[in-house]
Amino acid sequence: MAVSHWDNDTMQGEVYLAGERVPSGNYRQIGTRRRIFLPHEDYLPASLDGRVAVYERIDHTWNQIRQRHEQRTDIPQRPPKR
Repeated sequence: MAVSHWDNDTMQGEVYLAGERVPSGNYRQIGTRRRIFLPHEDYLPASLDGRVAVYERIDHTWNQIRQRHEQRTDIPQRPPKR
């Protein structure tokens, strides 16, 4: 289960709490440089620093990548400077 849904430039998708069982993949702890690779479905680790560890999945499906690219191309571009 995802905790929340973010929609800005730095986070694009669902976020997960430490201790939550998630599918295999690459995850980034939000607010740090920590990256976790889970080779199979498993639980996300705690931060062990007294803070709640919140993660986002950083490997996306091709459909998610395509949708993100389409959103960016919908933004009007400025004409080139002369």
